[in-house]
Amino acid sequence: MFSADDFALRCITASTTVATDANFVHCLGKVLEIQEDVERKVSQLISLRDGINRRIDTIADPEEQLLLYRYFDNCAWEEIETLMNVSERTVYRIHDSALQNFPVPEKS
Repeated sequence: MFSADDFALRCITASTTVATDANFVHCLGKVLEIQEDVERKVSQLISLRDGINRRIDTIADPEEQLLLYRYFDNCAWEEIETLMNVSERTVYRIHDSALQNFPVPEKS
């Protein structure tokens, strides 16, 4: 398996015209730049998700469970009512309380 740099070097040396080389090198450089940016952003999102998970663990049990159902399991409000065996009003009350008590992670 080639690394991105090895691939770029092989592609550059395989090209035949100077104009095509310059355009190809420019495009390949942009692709590598975008790839690095995407990898950095994915890493930031993973760190943010991990931080949110750690903070959810510090919340009182019904609040924690509701946030997990809603934001990690993508449950609809009606599903949460059924899963927690509470009324719609109680679901919204617990949700509001959980959000008020939720420490938002700092952006790194």
